[in-house]
Amino acid sequence: MIYARATRWLCVPHLERRLVLVVFLCTLPSLAMKLAADDYVLAAQMRQHGPSEAYTFVPRDPSVAHAWVLEERGAGHMPWWVDEHPRGSFFRPLSSLSLWLDFAHAPPWWMHLENCAIYAVTVWLAVALYVQLGLSGAGLGWAAVFLGLDGAFATSVGWIAARNTLLATCFGFACLLLHDRARRASRPVLLALACLCFAVSLLSAELGLCTLGYLCAHAMAVDRGSPMQRALVLAPYAAVTGVYLWHYVSAGYGFGDGAAYGDVWSSPAKVLLTWVESIPIWLASTATLPLASFQMLKPDIRVPLLVGSLVILALLVPLLWARWKELPQARMFAIGALLSLVPLAPVLPQERLRFFLAFGVYGLLGPWVVSDFDLRERFRRWVARLLWCIHGVLLPVWFVPGLFSISASFAGGAANALDQALPRAQAPIAILLNPPTWHVPWFQAAMRDYRRELGPPVFALYAGSQPVDVQRVDDRSLELHVARSWFTTPLEHARDFSKAPFRAGDRIVLAHFSIEVREVNAAGVPTRARFRFERSLDDPGLTFRFWKGSELALWKPPPPGGRVQLSAAATL
Repeated sequence: MIYARATRWLCVPHLERRLVLVVFLCTLPSLAMKLAADDYVLAAQMRQHGPSEAYTFVPRDPSVAHAWVLEERGAGHMPWWVDEHPRGSFFRPLSSLSLWLDFAHAPPWWMHLENCAIYAVTVWLAVALYVQLGLSGAGLGWAAVFLGLDGAFATSVGWIAARNTLLATCFGFACLLLHDRARRASRPVLLALACLCFAVSLLSAELGLCTLGYLCAHAMAVDRGSPMQRALVLAPYAAVTGVYLWHYVSAGYGFGDGAAYGDVWSSPAKVLLTWVESIPIWLASTATLPLASFQMLKPDIRVPLLVGSLVILALLVPLLWARWKELPQARMFAIGALLSLVPLAPVLPQERLRFFLAFGVYGLLGPWVVSDFDLRERFRRWVARLLWCIHGVLLPVWFVPGLFSISASFAGGAANALDQALPRAQAPIAILLNPPTWHVPWFQAAMRDYRRELGPPVFALYAGSQPVDVQRVDDRSLELHVARSWFTTPLEHARDFSKAPFRAGDRIVLAHFSIEVREVNAAGVPTRARFRFERSLDDPGLTFRFWKGSELALWKPPPPGGRVQLSAAATL
């Protein structure tokens, strides 16, 4: 039986060494990948803003940001419907500096190898922390496998731009390991090192704030000091957090309401409500199938996903309750997992960000699956075996293919297809009718810029996941109609319409054509727009392209008065 043989293989001393070797070998296929999607954008950001500002997607000065976005829109790198007063920058200097060194001196395979090594160290730290907190035997083995070979994490491993999440998690786990050891041995030096690791985690990415959840959980469930001692031990972490947040806000870092982020400062009630609704989705998608990210592509599934998540939690929580009462470390895992969700409040659930959450959930699930795998009670045995099939078989099998998900996905893959199709010259102007996302011309322009290659100006008339009705009004004009509006999924958002809605009659003038918004829905989102070009649509200086499913093809405008229905571009 596969389960029995694998369990025997996992029940060995120093399991972390064996597992880390397996994990590292599983990550090595990513060395065959090149740069993809945001990787090119980050390289451009560092050239523009400096080696510590790779994740400054928008200048932090509001007036500079406004001028920058108008320039980018005029060049076609940003869509015509973009927010004219954007906010979009992250304080990640350590991750940025590591990428700056790589882009300056290393080939892509070396950058991927660094990601592989960081992830292997992260898994080693996580397993060592499991051991230090009391997990052992088969329960430890399967918790470690669930975490180390979780296919949902493969995206971050195979994506150079996601190194910030790996570094933040790695130093966060190092902080927790040192903190627990310091409290057990009463060694202040280790506490100082733990606090330093926490600071470095915050300098890597905002995800490092999730470490605080487990530090608090440790104080509540594991630490045997007096209440005053536990509070004093946490005080340095609170001080570091306070300084970090003060600098983050005062220096202008942050993200406005957009694709995957909410604006905590301007819309706190909205962010809080969205977060409360997301908690069951975060938990259930970690404990079972990783489906949470699909709502970024298919927002209509949010309600069914929420209902399904509540049902799953109603079944699992009573089954795990006994472990909560039995073991202090189980209480730490549960409390830490819940508290680690607090820093994720502004973020829509995404599997690639649930490292800290998964640490606690798998610390509970691993021992429970082992204890109930051969139980006589049919229901508990059935649930345990189902969870083992998901986390012990399905997600590990997906790990290697998941490494390539960004380069093959709708944004990275579509940008590659566009880059290959366009000539290495500045003319003719390329007009995209229906790319799957507005990021496609942005990524493609960054690719050309990275390679110092010329390319034609590229403009998207519409971008998204809906069919488009295209009518040629006259010799120089096209009118596009999208029944469900320009923005139907979070990934299609490039504007906060609660603050800057469109109105019928709004007009935007670009270098080669102008846009008139003809119809909007109740939220102020365009459903119909007319595009008037400075030359005939039949002029050889214009080329039109469209996505036919997942294929990019040339498009010929119909005669004046003609109408064409374009199907939605494939999202994957």
